[in-house]
Amino acid sequence: IVAVDVALGNAATVTVTAIDAGGVEWVSFWVYPDEYPAGWDDGWPVAGINTFGDEATLTFTPGWTGTYTVQAWACDNLGNRTPHATPLEATFVVS
Repeated sequence: IVAVDVALGNAATVTVTAIDAGGVEWVSFWVYPDEYPAGWDDGWPVAGINTFGDEATLTFTPGWTGTYTVQAWACDNLGNRTPHATPLEATFVVS
């Protein structure tokens, strides 16, 4: 997972790459802020993508400062997948 810190008002680009000897069927990831502003429904992602293949990239402009967490899952061509309850994670900061 590649997610780089950005300044508020600038675009953030997140890239998730999966590697499997038998091939990768899909990659999926979601971006969540660690703290939600008043009036925002907690628990909903602010960005996300699903893609067939071994890499997914998404660029978006975060709406507020703070730490954001990327949660990612992947599945190989045999149906082995990252367990939903234990995604791979990375964080980045919007300042």
